[in-house]
Amino acid sequence: MDVQRTLELRPWTFDRNLLTLEPLVGSVLPGSVNLDWSPFFVHVHGLPPGLRTLEVIRSLGHRLGKWLVQDQIESEVQWRETVRIRININTLLPLSRAITLRSDEDDAVIVRFTYERLPNFCYMRCSVFKF
Repeated sequence: MDVQRTLELRPWTFDRNLLTLEPLVGSVLPGSVNLDWSPFFVHVHGLPPGLRTLEVIRSLGHRLGKWLVQDQIESEVQWRETVRIRININTLLPLSRAITLRSDEDDAVIVRFTYERLPNFCYMRCSVFKF
């Protein structure tokens, strides 16, 4: 029960450095476990009310990483300013700050992302890729 709770409450940090955890299942060797992915909560800002559907939010989550779960139930998605989703992010790739969405009427909408509890490596990598 403690192991499951520890894995559910990720990401864990120590002195603002990311600590990646993965369970060892069966006879898997510790050296062969992939530690490149870590779950984070992401807030989606600027999504128009017409696009606040579960399908659009899931596709945004899959575009940023691997979709895990959405924080609100679907009926609340339409009325909130931001949507909070939980996704697995590849820690080897730069973080996405915004995505431009185009609707059928050729209107462009910029959707911004903010990440909860980012460790030090995320800030350093973002400043490198900012140029």
